[in-house]
Amino acid sequence: MMGTRPLPGGPSSLRLNRNALAFLPSYQFVECRRAGCLQAVYRALVRRYQSAAIKKATEQQSSAMPHLVHHKLVHHKRLRIEWGHCDPAGIVFNSRFFEYFDWSTWEMFESVLGVPRQDLFTTYDIIGVPLVDAQARFHVPVKFGDFLDVASEIGEFRRSSFDVTHRMTLAGELAVEGRETRVWAGRDAEGRIRGKPIPDEVIGRFRIA
Repeated sequence: MMGTRPLPGGPSSLRLNRNALAFLPSYQFVECRRAGCLQAVYRALVRRYQSAAIKKATEQQSSAMPHLVHHKLVHHKRLRIEWGHCDPAGIVFNSRFFEYFDWSTWEMFESVLGVPRQDLFTTYDIIGVPLVDAQARFHVPVKFGDFLDVASEIGEFRRSSFDVTHRMTLAGELAVEGRETRVWAGRDAEGRIRGKPIPDEVIGRFRIA
């Protein structure tokens, strides 16, 4: 007769008896009957139980983990190119695009933080977000009368500085790419301009779950 023994690492109620053969796939059941081997049945049940236990523990752990993935907020703006932005050939001066970057950055902060740009200084006790680096790549000429779609987002927040990336498209085609590095700036006790830690509240507003 087939005896009963508790499975190692398993519940005491799960014992090896004739009813336990129902847990086995049919091919293992046939092999065990042919061999008449108690140990084969026992090992098969141990593997079956341990596999199920590992799967259950993994599912429970996954369901308990918080969702830490965040998507960056993208600010959109549409510009119409005026004659004063262009050279005599009707093409936008390259330097003008850095003005467009600046406009878009300020609009983005105003919109995301819900504070008029002129009130950002007193609200967050800063003197501004001065530009310390800027880059641009020009792919397609932009001309007088064109409508330029600008998508701006924060590329990275650091302790007291951050990057803003800009993508400008013309009728769906990438025309200009830009990146700014700015500092969240204030004054120290001696009145000198210094970078200040960017508040968590500000960083959080630029993330959407």
